[in-house]
Amino acid sequence: MAAEKLSRPNFVRSANLLMPKTPISAKMEDYLEAILQLEREQGAVRVTDIADRLQVTTPSVTGALKTLKARDLVKHESYGDVVLTPRGRELARQVHDRHQAIVDFLSSVLHLAPEEAESDACGLEHTLGSAAQDRLVCLTQFLHDHPGLYQEWLEHLERHVAGETTSLPSGAQLADTEPAATTLDRVPPGMTVRIRKVGGSGAIRRRLLDMGLRTGVELRVARIAPLGDPVEIHLMDYHLSLRRMEAAAIEVEVVAMPLSMARAGQRVVITEQRGRGLMGQLRLEGLVPGAVVDVVQELGGIGGMVVRSNGRELRLGRGQAQRLTVRLVAQHA
Repeated sequence: MAAEKLSRPNFVRSANLLMPKTPISAKMEDYLEAILQLEREQGAVRVTDIADRLQVTTPSVTGALKTLKARDLVKHESYGDVVLTPRGRELARQVHDRHQAIVDFLSSVLHLAPEEAESDACGLEHTLGSAAQDRLVCLTQFLHDHPGLYQEWLEHLERHVAGETTSLPSGAQLADTEPAATTLDRVPPGMTVRIRKVGGSGAIRRRLLDMGLRTGVELRVARIAPLGDPVEIHLMDYHLSLRRMEAAAIEVEVVAMPLSMARAGQRVVITEQRGRGLMGQLRLEGLVPGAVVDVVQELGGIGGMVVRSNGRELRLGRGQAQRLTVRLVAQHA
């Protein structure tokens, strides 16, 4: 089957090899994931830490650890630290990756609020089969790699939820003449953004500032990994990778994007052309850096758009529009 040729993420490929002989319950998976997260955040993990994270009693944690220890997934002695075994660590990583893949899909593709995405992912991660997870990751990556199609989906979704109180973040708000504020982890690839604020605390904020990520700096989002981590960016002449939690701490505003992401009614100015053949083809039409363009119509399913420049209307294919970088021009009444 063609589906078998899809590139499967590691946690899908190896899941069956590393699952215990008798599958553990969803609750035990939650314990493993909590231990892994606490380990990454603070190093040593104690029973009280797990109880606080999962909001359960310490006797409940002690009972769960006995079960996990019997399965050779954790090491724990009375009043000592909780340590994952190699087998337990790998299974915990798979559970965590599965959770993050679902959160990424719910937040970046379905555009649920972060809290809602986290809550729904907790239920879905224990019920979705490996084939469904595989295709979910594949769809998320496809949309991240095709910003034009991603924008079309956002517009369709916006029309679908019209009238509801939920507002769409990131690219779905590009119809505004003022730049839309969002966080860097929610910006589609291909967009250039300006940093409004660098958040975070302690070591995370210091690392971001040391990388040159400061208020007013512009950068371009190059790629987002299938699980949303890492986020790859171009900053001046540097190529940088940020962890998702780091990108989420950076508030940005969109300042430039492929023309294919602009919406009907917007006015933009061309800042860059990519592709030697394209430059020769469109130069005669006046679509050169510095040209002001009005987006007249989006062609939806057939792709491309109709634009107006210098009083002339032109029809561009999706590929042409994707290779023209533009900035929004504020329109005043």
